[in-house]
Amino acid sequence: MDPERLDAELARIAASETRRRFDLAQGPLVRASLLRLGEEDHVLLLTIHQLVADRRSVRLFTDEVLTGYANLLGGAGRPPPSPPSRRRWPPPSAPG
Repeated sequence: MDPERLDAELARIAASETRRRFDLAQGPLVRASLLRLGEEDHVLLLTIHQLVADRRSVRLFTDEVLTGYANLLGGAGRPPPSPPSRRRWPPPSAPG
């Protein structure tokens, strides 16, 4: 799949996930999906309710995950640059 179509499909999947409501009584309030793009290419999609983590906490968590991943790959402990968020913060409306 060409990069533009791939980006569009990932954006569609992410948008679909953000429209799924959270059940505050039953949970979970964090959802994770691992999307396989190829044999060695994957995207981790995390959807986190704002009651669980604020913007700063999500950024710190993302940095920790990327640093750990870089270390697993034998990097110097410096994470690759974070991809841009596809969602505005705070969201225009925060249902559920």
